[in-house]
Amino acid sequence: MRVIINADDLGACARINEAIFELMAHRRITSATCMATGPAFDSAINGARLFPDCSFGVHLDISGLPSLTGAPELEAVRKLANQAPRQVRRMAMTRRLKAAIYSEWSAQIKKLLSAGVRVTHVDSHHHTHTIPGLLLVLRTVLRENGIPSARISQNIFCERQRWSRLLKKALWNHTLRNLCGVTTVEGFADLATIAEAMAAGELRHRTIEAMVHPGTAEYDHETSLLSNSLALRARGGVELVNYRALVAGRGAR
Repeated sequence: MRVIINADDLGACARINEAIFELMAHRRITSATCMATGPAFDSAINGARLFPDCSFGVHLDISGLPSLTGAPELEAVRKLANQAPRQVRRMAMTRRLKAAIYSEWSAQIKKLLSAGVRVTHVDSHHHTHTIPGLLLVLRTVLRENGIPSARISQNIFCERQRWSRLLKKALWNHTLRNLCGVTTVEGFADLATIAEAMAAGELRHRTIEAMVHPGTAEYDHETSLLSNSLALRARGGVELVNYRALVAGRGAR
C-alpha cells in the first residue's frame, strides 16, 4: 500500500507554513498544496524549495480568501461560503461564473509555475474542484498547464454511507481519470478516517491520499496523529510516497 500524506492550505498563514514544514522535516508529510491566494504565499514557496523529496500542488481557491482576479462573481461565491460552505455546491454554474472560475484557477496555477514550483497535482478549498458542473473547467486548466494528477472525491469512510452517494462519488472519480486524463490514487479521506479504517483492516486500496491540515486549531487531532505516532506506517506493507512517485507508478490510471 502506497500512501501520500498531503497537507492542505500551505501559504494560508505563517503558522500553517511552519507546522507543515516541521512535519515535512520529520518525514511525517510527503506532499502539500499551496494557496496562491494566501498572504503567506512567498514564505511557502521559499520553504518548499528546502524539500525536494516532497511534491507540491495547487490548493485551488474560490471560496476562502480574496481572489487574484477580483471577479465580482467570485466574491459572491466567497460570501456564500463564509455563511454555509456546502451551499456553494448548489450554486447554478452559469457560463459567466464558470468563465470567472477558469480565469481564477488559471491565475492561481500560473502563480505557482512562475515561482518555479513543479506542480504535480491539484485539490481545492472546500473541495470545490469536485463540483460536477466544474469538471470541464478543471479538465481545461489541468491540460493547459500540463498537470498530471488531481485529488479524487472521498471514497473511504468508517461509517455506513448511502449507496447513491457512493455511486455518485465513484462516477465522478471515474470521469476525472478518464475525461481529464489524470493519474489519481485509488482511495482518499482525511488522516483520522484512514487510520481508523486501516486499524480495522478495511482498506483494500493500493494507493491512498491522506489529507491533513497542520497548524489549524480545529485539526489538532490530526497533527497529534502525525507528531506522536506513525499511524499509517505502523502497519506492515505501507510505503509513504509523494505525487511524483504516484504519477511515475501510474496510480489508478
